[in-house]
Amino acid sequence: MRANIKHQKRKSIASKIAEKTHTSSKRALQDTLPYLSLIFKKNKELSGKIAQEFELDKDEIEWLRKN
Repeated sequence: MRANIKHQKRKSIASKIAEKTHTSSKRALQDTLPYLSLIFKKNKELSGKIAQEFELDKDEIEWLRKN
């Protein structure tokens, strides 16, 4: 159950990234998500701007900061 929720968050974030960057969800998951996760952990100011651009909700932002 918990793994499924984690997977759904990841999938949701990748989908939003893919839509905004005009790439596939798979590409967003592999190439972009790891970098975003790092940014969200290290830079609060930049992560806020990114979250706004990709229209991420609070749960998705927390997920990126933890994973």
